[in-house]
Order: sequence, then C-alpha cells, then structure tokens
Amino acid sequence: MRAAGFHATLVLGLPREVAGVRLIRQVMDTVLAALKVTAACRHEIAVALTEACSNVVAHAQHTDEYGVTVTIADHRCVIEVTDSGTGFTPPDRLTRPAHTAQSGRGLFMIAQLSDQFELDSDPRRGTSVRFAKHLVYTD
Repeated sequence: MRAAGFHATLVLGLPREVAGVRLIRQVMDTVLAALKVTAACRHEIAVALTEACSNVVAHAQHTDEYGVTVTIADHRCVIEVTDSGTGFTPPDRLTRPAHTAQSGRGLFMIAQLSDQFELDSDPRRGTSVRFAKHLVYTD
C-alpha cells in the first residue's frame, strides 16, 4: 500500500476516557500494519501515543474530550495530542524519573521513544504534545 509520496492525515476527537485511548491505539496499529510498518516501530508509536492520551485522561481538567492528529508522509509519522483543559507549567527540561517512581514517566518515555518531541502547555489554554517517529517498513 505504501508508495513514494504517500501522505495521509487522520484527525480524531475522542472522549476523555480510557476507552478512547484503547480505540486510537487500535486504529493506529491497524493503519501502520496496513502500511507494512515493522512491529517494533508500531509498538514504540503505540506506547508513546498511549502515554500522551493517558496523560489527557488522567490530568486534563475541565474538558470532556481531546484531539489526536496523525500525519503520515513517506517515512515519517507525526502525532499531536491536544486538549483544552487546564494546562500546566511544563518543566524546562525533562529528566529521567527514578526507577522506583510510580508516576511521572509518561512525557519522558514519549521523548525517548520519538525522534522529535514538543510540549506546549499553559494553564489558560490546555496542552499539546507533539512527537514524530521515523517509520521502518518490513520491505
């Protein structure tokens, strides 16, 4: 299905609940598998996407939904997860959490699993997590 110059954008509005996280994870795996992206690459994207969406479910206050935009172009997948809830003041730098930490690992994991990571959050306008991953194909 993959061809030179391939470009697709998927935009979803999801309810701020766990079922939405499962849905977008399944949708992305199906799309990437159809494009013949390797299982290892799909797994890394799934973990990063799950962390970004789970953060919205757990932390975005005063909003009932959030958005996920996925752009796939040739060998690159860019995912942006946005909410209009109560944002936060992001740290200047993400640091590795302690190995015993019970929480607070999500953003660090997303940054480690992706090739590019951006976090934009403000208490007045919500949060946007954007990450990109180079796609590896099976053939």
